Amino acid sequence: MNETIANLAEQAAQESAVLENEINLEVSVDDKMFTIPATFIERFAELIVREAATLAYDGPNGILEHFGVEE
Repeated sequence: MNETIANLAEQAAQESAVLENEINLEVSVDDKMFTIPATFIERFAELIVREAATLAYDGPNGILEHFGVEE
């Protein structure tokens, strides 16, 4: 995993409150089920968008490369 994404995920996890009656996302990875709290999903997405918004250039060293996304 790209280090930037890992750091944003860690930050989102630390800032996310787990609420009792919260909506969760059920995800299956390699035949294992995971439950992801909605607050984490929202915060993680927000952090990614904010990080991407700081970059205004999509060439070399641009947004895609910054997040480790191949064209």
